[in-house]
Amino acid sequence: MPIMTTRMTGGTTKDGNSVRTLLPDESLHINGPILEAALTASDAQQQALIEQGKQGKSITGKVMFDTGASVSCFDISVAQETGLAIIGIGRMASASHTSIQVPVYAGKLILPKLNINIQPAMGANIASQGIIALIGRDVMRHGAFYYSGVDGSFSFAV
Repeated sequence: MPIMTTRMTGGTTKDGNSVRTLLPDESLHINGPILEAALTASDAQQQALIEQGKQGKSITGKVMFDTGASVSCFDISVAQETGLAIIGIGRMASASHTSIQVPVYAGKLILPKLNINIQPAMGANIASQGIIALIGRDVMRHGAFYYSGVDGSFSFAV
């Protein structure tokens, strides 16, 4: 069972006025369970690209585990830049939208010690929040997610 554990480091206070380094528990509280990861084409799309003599592109950025998201999301602009395959159109409801039509993607997140093919992933405008993807309950249901506010760490095992 692959296990990925991350202990938060650094960051600034919520108002952005402080330059002191946050303790891990403060950083996890303020930023949430985020980590650096790469978004790239799914294994199936990578294979198709190889057969065409092409190479897939990946983009690295912040990814958040989001227990409030029923379905994982990829930022639309990042998904387009990466060339992810659109596999459909879906309707997404969120805290900011009642129900909007969005592209649905197939993609792969490359996390420390863990690679996850995600299909479907809803397209969302989340880059303005500093993240390129949300890992939702559709992925977390296949593993164990552990959030430790005490030591500022979180783990995901599949």
